[in-house]
Amino acid sequence: MLDLAYLFLMEKKRDQGEKLIRNPTLKLSEQKLIFYVTNAIKEDRVDVIHTLFSILVSCPLSEEKLSNGSLNYVASSSLKGYVKNKDMESAKKLIVEIEGSTLLIESPLQLMIDRVK
Repeated sequence: MLDLAYLFLMEKKRDQGEKLIRNPTLKLSEQKLIFYVTNAIKEDRVDVIHTLFSILVSCPLSEEKLSNGSLNYVASSSLKGYVKNKDMESAKKLIVEIEGSTLLIESPLQLMIDRVK
């Protein structure tokens, strides 16, 4: 089911993917999350990584499912992708979202945020 959610996100069908990810009976493991992010990076789909981050930090269950380090990994992967693609507008929107979330920002991510600002 989570693979289906990821495919929905890749096809820009956020609503369907988000419903599956938010399903409390599905457990998104850190290994699966890293797999999804790695594949999105290979496909140059920063938008998918950003969407995953947005869904996960807005879902109260995500804190139980995933470590803070994993969420920092998703955020930093998305931010790196935007910087690499020189999409500073999207990078700044992501920073606002990161800083407005309950995420405990780790040092490497904070350094990246400071450089973009």
